[in-house]
Amino acid sequence: MFLNWDADRPARVVRRPARRHLAVVILLLYSTSARTAPAQTGNENPPANAETAAPAQTEPAVPAPPVVAPKPPPRPTMAINPAVALPEYIANFKGETFDVKLLKLEGNDAEQLVRPEAGGLRIRIPANMGKPRPIGVATRFKIRGDFEITTSFEVLKVERPREGYGIGVLLSIESDSPAKTSATAEWASLKKDGEVFSSTRITEAEGGRKYDPRSRPAQARSGALRMVRQGSLLEVAYSEKGAPYVLLRRMEFGTGDITQLLLAANTGWSNHPVDIRLNDLHIRAEELPGYIDRPRSTSYATWWVVAGAGFLGLVGAGVWVRGAAQRGATAETTDTDAAQASWSEEPSPDDPWGSGNFQRLEGIATEFARDFPEAEGFLASPLFQFSLQDGELHGPFIVWGALNGDGAGQSHVSWKELRQRLPKRFEGAYRHGRRHGEFVYRDRSGRVVSQCYQEGELVT
Repeated sequence: MFLNWDADRPARVVRRPARRHLAVVILLLYSTSARTAPAQTGNENPPANAETAAPAQTEPAVPAPPVVAPKPPPRPTMAINPAVALPEYIANFKGETFDVKLLKLEGNDAEQLVRPEAGGLRIRIPANMGKPRPIGVATRFKIRGDFEITTSFEVLKVERPREGYGIGVLLSIESDSPAKTSATAEWASLKKDGEVFSSTRITEAEGGRKYDPRSRPAQARSGALRMVRQGSLLEVAYSEKGAPYVLLRRMEFGTGDITQLLLAANTGWSNHPVDIRLNDLHIRAEELPGYIDRPRSTSYATWWVVAGAGFLGLVGAGVWVRGAAQRGATAETTDTDAAQASWSEEPSPDDPWGSGNFQRLEGIATEFARDFPEAEGFLASPLFQFSLQDGELHGPFIVWGALNGDGAGQSHVSWKELRQRLPKRFEGAYRHGRRHGEFVYRDRSGRVVSQCYQEGELVT
């Protein structure tokens, strides 16, 4: 900055660019030319000694993580020595067989829903049955001391439930301990976890029952369930498709007698359908109170009646005849030929009680009661029902006719509903094995014929 003086004019300031301003301008021009210069390729202006140029440095290779083998599943450690001779019960359900002397049906409408088939014991529960309890079979004898229980199964149809606590196959045992301890081994489809093998320990306590469940994911819908008790410890395991058993849990169970073993299809307190097949049941224990041993080669008696369409009005309908009782005492018959006889023969209008099928049926029921005095009932739904006592016909009986009209061919009708619909053909009562009271017969036209008996004698 300079001061110029002029005698005739006032003073003024003359500004000139500083050197630093000039340097800034030069730098801006240089940077602009560098951005607009063409890019050079790798072949342009190679280094003077390209052959000896140092190679580019690379990152060192990262080693792959080591392969870790999956942890093997836990295996059961408890077993009953096979070399020790112990009472043993073996039930092979294949071949349409069922041992009604040592096993009994359990659950609502079990007579209609449980079926012996060539492939095993089929249990098919339809949808919307009103959230039934487990339906299947139970033992008539106790299990005492150390034991080993195994059963194999197939799940034929099941869906993931939207309600309830799980549907599938159930093996459960209940002891006579003060806490009424129970344990289960199950294949189940759960609302949250999908298909699993599970086990629950159940005890009675103040405020209600306590449940302690454990589970592992299932990979197959067929396999086996196993329970082993040694001392007071119980071990629960499972197998899938013949693979080695996997330990599900080990628990304190107590040494009390097993008062009931239940093998069943379970809806888990839901309205979902279940369709399973049980293949066998094998029990070895220190004692089996109430079990009448028999040679292994003896086949189990089956009482499976395939009734003709003329009697049932249902083409191809099958009926499982069993001894039924209010307190569960049942038995079996060996007269399968008589039970499989045709029911199409009409009795004589003049003597409906002494001719036709009723007289033959009365003979079968009498023989049944004599062979199995512990049975309290003789039932073939929806054919007939006799009351029994001390090995004799005693109490009321009823024989139903054919189911006609829109009731025929329905996929599932409960026994209670069916009993209300069916026409009654024969009714009466017995007293200590003899006809006693009024006997009523109704033919297909609705005509009624009645006779009165007193201690087996016809009263005119």
